[in-house]
Amino acid sequence: MLFKSTSRKKRKKNKKKDNLLSFLNIPIIFLSIISIFFISSFIYELKYNKPHNHNINLEELLNEHSNLYEKKTGHRITIEVLNGCGKGKIASMYQSFLRSEGFDVMDAKNALTPDGAYDYNHEKTKIEIHRGEMDMAHFLSELMGINDSLIIVKSDKTLMIDISLIIGKDFQSLSSYDAVARHYSRY
Repeated sequence: MLFKSTSRKKRKKNKKKDNLLSFLNIPIIFLSIISIFFISSFIYELKYNKPHNHNINLEELLNEHSNLYEKKTGHRITIEVLNGCGKGKIASMYQSFLRSEGFDVMDAKNALTPDGAYDYNHEKTKIEIHRGEMDMAHFLSELMGINDSLIIVKSDKTLMIDISLIIGKDFQSLSSYDAVARHYSRY
């Protein structure tokens, strides 16, 4: 009788051990398949993808995305675009357009009043110059089709931007609007 009870205990232990081993086999097999996939992918990359031997000229790359002002002065104009009319996505459209024209657009957001509320009451599109030369604002106004009388000097050397472009309710009448509209993204 003693012999039978110990053999039962051994069988129960063996059965538990077998259950545990069969449970662990599934993750081990899965991890093995993933490892084989990664190793074969690595070998394929080494064998078939040869390194590209392109000579990249940094000066050409930088000049490709610069504008005439930057080529003339060596300074890339930094801008923030502010939605002052309330039309959705208008600031991001102008952001894309200005980046394609070689400007460094730091931000695109809604215009705010001094107390922090949204300010969508700008009838005319304006340029506020904070740092740098007035030539920057003239260059931007010519590109955008904004009258130079709408350039406002608001000097503030603490800002990281040279110019604020405030998009007003007249944005569709600007000469640049057709080019800007091509930068509309639905997403």
